[in-house]
Amino acid sequence: MNFRTPLNAILNSYKFIENTFKKIINDSQKIMNSPDCDKALEVLDENTPKMKKFISMGSNSSVLLLSLIEDILDLSKMDSGTFKINESDFIIEDLINECSDIFYFQ
Repeated sequence: MNFRTPLNAILNSYKFIENTFKKIINDSQKIMNSPDCDKALEVLDENTPKMKKFISMGSNSSVLLLSLIEDILDLSKMDSGTFKINESDFIIEDLINECSDIFYFQ
């Protein structure tokens, strides 16, 4: 069974949520002059940072889970002798921040 396929669906869902959220924020800024929308805009402004953080955490967690699955598949490739090393650069500070976000609620 390929675990990457459903996880890719989750990743695409987070991208859709993120894009939809950005559109809602942009649209809300366009209709700020409407008196009926004052309370809705107030609630949106108050919760926007929280929503952005939750969307980011879910998206990052999905990417990390996909990475974990890839690592497990790499271990099986090592056992079979078909593993190839690909080097890549990364910023350690970003990695630490992403890890701390995952464990924020614990």
